[in-house]
Amino acid sequence: MGIIYRLFHQSIIKYYDHIISLGYNCEVAYHLFKHNRFLESNLFAWTYIPSWQTTIETLSNIDLIGSEGFSGPDESIMYTCNATKIRFHGKTKRKEFQNDPSKYQTDKEELISRVSFLKNKFVSVVQENTKKLYIVKIRSQETNIEEKIETLMSLLKAQNNGQFDLLVILEEAFLKSISSLPSKENLYFRTVPFFAPDSSVTSKRPNFKQWQRIFDEFMPRYKLKKTKKYKFEDTE
Repeated sequence: MGIIYRLFHQSIIKYYDHIISLGYNCEVAYHLFKHNRFLESNLFAWTYIPSWQTTIETLSNIDLIGSEGFSGPDESIMYTCNATKIRFHGKTKRKEFQNDPSKYQTDKEELISRVSFLKNKFVSVVQENTKKLYIVKIRSQETNIEEKIETLMSLLKAQNNGQFDLLVILEEAFLKSISSLPSKENLYFRTVPFFAPDSSVTSKRPNFKQWQRIFDEFMPRYKLKKTKKYKFEDTE
């Protein structure tokens, strides 16, 4: 569908030098990868952010991440940042830990090194004079959406160099319950029928095509070479 869509909808497709997920979980990154067949690494792509307040506080001070170390891994092989409570995926599979318990230490060391690198990259990309798309997925339990989006927009505007757009993804039913939303030139709202359960964000559920339609419209300007294999690819 992607090629056909681009042939007939060139006027509405938006291209970006960087596409950056701000969470709240991995579902955005998963569908970006499935659509484009690659994913630019970024700090929040494969994370679980526990609250909107955490998103704002962390974006206001990226150095909070990892400042008090990490605990874990838990049963999902995720590590929790002690300072922010953001959870990050480890790279080792559960069965590998079962076969070799020493991998716990090497996996945690890799996580710490990776997060440190991605923190620096995030700051560097934000400061680039390039066009960026920030994507945030908002829980349907949130309140005061207009105020929260305005806060995020103001924060991104203060930090960002170059042009940027913000794409907000909501569940359809939740959008109908919101009385008003902020309207800005570089702010977009798109919906999917429903979000996947937090415990199963890589599941191809009935809303899969709707996610793909969203990313037919918001596209990376450059195709990156796929350099890694994700754990979920082994189960698909």
